[in-house]
Amino acid sequence: MRPDIEKAHREYSEFMGSSADLGVDDRLNFGKHRGKLIGDILEDDPSYLAWVVDENIRAIEFDEEVMQELSSLGY
Repeated sequence: MRPDIEKAHREYSEFMGSSADLGVDDRLNFGKHRGKLIGDILEDDPSYLAWVVDENIRAIEFDEEVMQELSSLGY
């Protein structure tokens, strides 16, 4: 993706309350885990992230690493 389009997409996503392609070093910006690192949530409550994906909460998209980890945990 072109850098200018990617920047615009991220800014729009942040404005809408989500971020595209969240990774383990990103923080969740809503819900009971607001402010926590995705990596920490993967360790402590992976079912919550699976629920976010399954319910398409706020159009959140996780990066490949997060999705692979959820898959390896059976979600």
